[in-house]
Amino acid sequence: MPNATAEAPAGILTQITGTGRGLKPFMVFHGPEKIGKTTLAANAKKPVVLMSRGETGLETLIDHDQLPPVSHLPELKTWTELLEAIEALWSHKHDFQTVVLDTLNGFEEMLYDHVCETEYGGDRGPRGFLSYMQGYQTATPHWKQLLRGLDKLREEKDMSVIGLCHTLVKPFKNPAGQDYDQYTPQMHPRQWGSLHQCADLIGFINTVVVVDEDGNRAKGKGGTERFMYCEGSAAWIAGNRLGMTKFSLGPDGKQGWKNLVKHLNERKKK
Repeated sequence: MPNATAEAPAGILTQITGTGRGLKPFMVFHGPEKIGKTTLAANAKKPVVLMSRGETGLETLIDHDQLPPVSHLPELKTWTELLEAIEALWSHKHDFQTVVLDTLNGFEEMLYDHVCETEYGGDRGPRGFLSYMQGYQTATPHWKQLLRGLDKLREEKDMSVIGLCHTLVKPFKNPAGQDYDQYTPQMHPRQWGSLHQCADLIGFINTVVVVDEDGNRAKGKGGTERFMYCEGSAAWIAGNRLGMTKFSLGPDGKQGWKNLVKHLNERKKK
């Protein structure tokens, strides 16, 4: 402990500030399949889409005129290819302003294949990767390496980051009362925990369904208007640091993105 009576140099205190750094947001969108996550993200500002193995819905949308041409790399099939793509976006000059990862859970599965092959001799079973579930723990530093690479794009290339993720309905063990089902990103808790900390916005996309209980059997009605839910509830995982709430995504991805930007700007002014 330094002598309290000695006059210490200002040092690190000169770096104190009351302002932010103006970083572009890191956003995660999750929701059921075919809900419009890809078309929404494809309408972001100057996007480039990185597709995980098997997640080629973007190309299908373009081929069937559901989207105009959208810049994207060919389907990435290994974890190493993903890291190389992130590194290339950081180290080379380009005019992209948004990187879209489609999908996060697809890249997570590629990570597990990589860890299984490089650290468990290709054994994905209980004597290898799944032994005491340690493979998921071994994978976490690699996942955090990806997140650091995405942060470098925000900090040094002034890019926004959008991660898309499938959703599953999962029982939530409620320590304060009765358990219940919840819409949850389809990821392992270890990797989701690291991602959750990084994200400025976790948006859950779904349609509004009205239940008609007239008669002996409940019937679902509606279900055509899509909303993004930006605050968490017992029914879904969501949350944000941007002051955003629930808003309509409109009839298509183009209008959905306009609504997102409008809602974000309105919240900034308050």
